[in-house]
Amino acid sequence: MASIAPPATFAERRAQRARLAGSLTGDLGSIASHLHHALRRSDIVVWTDAAAEVYFDAADRCPNIEADRLVGIYGPGANIADIEADLGVVRSERVSSAMIF
Repeated sequence: MASIAPPATFAERRAQRARLAGSLTGDLGSIASHLHHALRRSDIVVWTDAAAEVYFDAADRCPNIEADRLVGIYGPGANIADIEADLGVVRSERVSSAMIF
C-alpha cells in the first residue's frame, strides 16, 4: 500500500486543516457571504493558495499566513461588501482574466 507524502510547505499543511471557501475564479459574492457567515463563530483569517483557492480558519489558530497569500483578517464588524472587495483586489492581482468564469 502506497503512503501519502506529507505536505511540503506550511501553506499546504494549513490548507489541510482550514476550510475551503471557494475559488478566486468563481463568484466572489458567494464566497464573501460564506466567509461572513463564518464570522458568527470567531474572527477569521482568509488567504489563497497558488491554485487560487480561498481558505479560512479561526484567527486564533492561524497566526502565520504568508503575507503574499493573505486576503484579510475579519471580525464581527466586517460586512460582506468589504470582504468581496478585498477578494476582488486579490483576484485582479493574482488571477489571469482568462481563468475567471
